[in-house]
Amino acid sequence: VDHDLSPAPAQTLVDLIERRRHDPTTGIVLHDRSWTWAEAVADSERWGAAIEAAIGPGVRHLGLLMENTPEYLLALLGAAGRGITTVGLNTTRRGEELRRDILHTDCAVVLTDPAGAPLLRDLDLGATTVFDVTDTPWASALAAASGATPGPAATVGPTDPLLLIFTSGSTSAPKAVIMSHGRAARMAEAASWFGSDDVLYCAMPLFHGNALNAIVFPALATGATA
Repeated sequence: VDHDLSPAPAQTLVDLIERRRHDPTTGIVLHDRSWTWAEAVADSERWGAAIEAAIGPGVRHLGLLMENTPEYLLALLGAAGRGITTVGLNTTRRGEELRRDILHTDCAVVLTDPAGAPLLRDLDLGATTVFDVTDTPWASALAAASGATPGPAATVGPTDPLLLIFTSGSTSAPKAVIMSHGRAARMAEAASWFGSDDVLYCAMPLFHGNALNAIVFPALATGATA
């Protein structure tokens, strides 16, 4: 009997994350730090729980103003699993332009790092809550999420917004382009020129669609290493 062992086509990014849930191969590498895909999925769920607790009810938009780090990916995957839309904030923006991007996309929470935190320090962001992921408050949020009873997984569909990605702003202010779960899944599935034994080097910033569509999402689909 000829059994087809290929996975069913993914409809959402959550489907791609599920493929890697028990994958013991190396998934994410940065310098001397590494995660197996199974470890990355488990850690991302902890991040997702902490993000959801921080955002609360209302608009569920998470801003990420971070360098290319594993923490960026854990936050992105964790938010996706909770049905939370991630806003990729451009790390080259400054002052009023950066403030406008955050408020324009209704970010309830912004996660940043030591490189991004000084850019936000003097900005009036209204009700937006900012966490530096290297500081104690976020570590405490993650610890609380680790001890919490897991809630029901979010029901995410192909048309649900996964990301808001800013354009370059060549014509007036940058526009926040919506990428749905379905579009991300389709583009990841179309990346058929490499396999699970390959290593994909992410040279573009993670707030850019190229890094996600050419590296991160296809790595999830195939089990390659990012």
